[in-house]
Amino acid sequence: MSMQVFQKKGSYGSAVVHTNVVLHREAADALCREIRTRFPEPPTVSGTGASAAPLRVLDLACGGEPLSIASALAALSPRTFEYTGVDLSADQAAKAKGFPFPPNVVRAKVLQGSAWVLGPVLPKGEQFDVVFCGLNTHHGTPEEAHYLALQLRSLLRPGGLFLNHDVYRREGFVAYERRPQRSEESGESFVAVPEEALAEAGAPDLGLVEFNPEDPAHHSFRAHFLARFEAALLAKGCTPEETSGLVRHVALRDFPLSVSEMSRAFKAAGFQTAAVRYEEESEEPLKDCFCMFIAWPSEAITA
Repeated sequence: MSMQVFQKKGSYGSAVVHTNVVLHREAADALCREIRTRFPEPPTVSGTGASAAPLRVLDLACGGEPLSIASALAALSPRTFEYTGVDLSADQAAKAKGFPFPPNVVRAKVLQGSAWVLGPVLPKGEQFDVVFCGLNTHHGTPEEAHYLALQLRSLLRPGGLFLNHDVYRREGFVAYERRPQRSEESGESFVAVPEEALAEAGAPDLGLVEFNPEDPAHHSFRAHFLARFEAALLAKGCTPEETSGLVRHVALRDFPLSVSEMSRAFKAAGFQTAAVRYEEESEEPLKDCFCMFIAWPSEAITA
C-alpha cells in the first residue's frame, strides 16, 4: 500500500516556539523532573568511579529545532546522553542535524523516517532509556497511538520511560472527533499507520465516544481550542497573517485524544500511565489544554 503521510514543511519558528504558546518551556521542565526521578543519580561503573554509558534518548518527530528535549538534557548535566532524532520531513531532519545540542549530549544523530512506523527507521534491536514525542500524537488516531505503544514496548530498555508533550482534549469534551483519512482540499493522506498494519496489530476496543455534531451533548473541543489558540496567538503579538496560517493548520490536521483515551491505548499494549498537568506551574492561556503524558511498561514497576 502506498501511503503519503503528513510532512510539516518549515518549522513553528518564532510564532509558536518563542512565544511559548504551546508550552515548550513547561514541557522542558517536566521532562527534566521526570528523567531525574526515573534516573536519580548520574550512573557510574561500580568500583571505578568512571562514568557509565550515557542514557539513550529517542526523540520522535523531532523537528528542526528540538528545543524542549535539548533544554531538559542540558539541565540534567553532569548526566550524559546519546540522542537520536527521527523526523519524516527531509528539511526538518537536515536542520536538526545542525542543531547545537548541549555538551553533555555526547553523541547525536538524526534519521529521516516515520515516527509512527519505526521498524524501517531504527536498527533492529536498538533500545532507549527515554523516548520523547512532542506535539505530534494529535495527528494520529487512538488506534495509531496503540500501534505506537506496541513498538515502544520493544524500544524501551528495562526501567525506560515514554514522555509525550501534546495538546489533549479536555475530559469535559466527551466525544472524540475522528481525523479524516485524507484532506478534502488536496487529497493528501493523513494516515500515519497503514490500515493493514493496524489490522495485523489487532487494535483493541478503546471505548471511544465518536463525535456526532447532531448530538447536543457533543461539544466540539476542536472549535473550543481553535478559538482560544487564535486569541492566544494574537495576544502574544503574532500578526493576523501568522495567526491565520497557524489556526488553519490546526483546523486541518489536529484531532486531539483525551488523556484517558491515550491511557487506554497504552494500557492495552501493556503500559502503566500517568500525566503531568501544567495548570499549577504555568501562566500560559492554553495551560489546561496541554500536558505531559507518561507511560512505562507494566512489568517495570515490579521488576
